[in-house]
Amino acid sequence: MYVLRNIRDATQGLGYYLRFIEKHYAAECHASINFFDLASPYYLETILVLQDDAPVALCSLFSNPELFLDGPKMLCFGYYECVSDAEVAEILLKALESAARAEGCATLVGPLNGSTWNNYRFSLQPIDRLYFTERHHHFCYNEQLIAHGFQILAHYESRIDSDLKMMEARKSQQVHTHWRG
Repeated sequence: MYVLRNIRDATQGLGYYLRFIEKHYAAECHASINFFDLASPYYLETILVLQDDAPVALCSLFSNPELFLDGPKMLCFGYYECVSDAEVAEILLKALESAARAEGCATLVGPLNGSTWNNYRFSLQPIDRLYFTERHHHFCYNEQLIAHGFQILAHYESRIDSDLKMMEARKSQQVHTHWRG
């Protein structure tokens, strides 16, 4: 049996996130996972699915008036965490949509932790090594969101240029000079 809760207190929500991360991620992944944006003025609530008083799925809603897409009001959801279970994902995502409708939301976008300045994206392919700005997530999250009907809004690509040969010599020298101080 699952219990659904909506938590408006970010500190209380953080406690559930930490419990989930501790149980469902390997210790080496913990450093890439933070929850800075729960303290954001855009934070609305955390939606939580519990089983035997343990979090099995949760995500947070944010309302940033600077973000808009196809309508007057857009909400974003972030910090999506869920066990690898389609039923649990559906419970969470339906509750998320219900909470968004209760806020008068016309559009729901995620994962987006309040703004694009924060860590907000899921990789579409499993990756061996995270870039320093990327957050670890379970790959099944993509499948859960798509199965529920979410569509990919944008793509990004990260690359490493270890020798800066792509830059013209003058620009390359400016970059090296800048970072050497």
